[in-house]
Amino acid sequence: METTRSLPITLAAAAMMALWSPLSAQTAGPASAVKQTTRGACSFLTEGEVDRLINRGQRAYGTAESVPLRGGAGSVCEYPIGAQVVLFSGPRSQEEFEAFLKTYNRDRERRHPVSGIGDRAYIMFPTPRHKNEDRLAYLVTNVGPHTLGVSMAARDGMGDSPMMEYCRRGQLSREECAKLEADKSETAESLQPAVKEVAKAVVAKLRS
Repeated sequence: METTRSLPITLAAAAMMALWSPLSAQTAGPASAVKQTTRGACSFLTEGEVDRLINRGQRAYGTAESVPLRGGAGSVCEYPIGAQVVLFSGPRSQEEFEAFLKTYNRDRERRHPVSGIGDRAYIMFPTPRHKNEDRLAYLVTNVGPHTLGVSMAARDGMGDSPMMEYCRRGQLSREECAKLEADKSETAESLQPAVKEVAKAVVAKLRS
């Protein structure tokens, strides 16, 4: 069963990025260690990386779409499966990112530190504000003059779908129902390893 992503990309991105403590006023690191870039957020992952790191065995319909943010200071890549890569670049990338979050009232949510991915990395798991918002894991890190955000939406499993009603009515076999029930929904927290792997891949490209 495929879920439908109903949120606009900017709202979905902002809804995930808010769990951290205020970002440092320092720059993200010596610019000489990381190249400046004008590449859009969709340009960092190859087709194979998208399939392995983002789709993760799920069928994706459509193609990734890149949209500029805040007057071109950044961009967001929206992947059909329900993942996003957001990138702001330049000396004010952190401030631009914070302003981006504040626009959607997600700048005060709790932020959990993460190590081993860029500088001052955090992950958050914003509580959905209504039934149409996804359960999100959102990791943010700094790499030289860049501020990077990676998000994924938790997948709804068949074990929590309306299909289970057919099992309760005895309209499906035990084998079919056992298979459905075993397909559990993901939680936002369970996606932390996956978003870390995507962030590591993009960070490596930013440093190359």
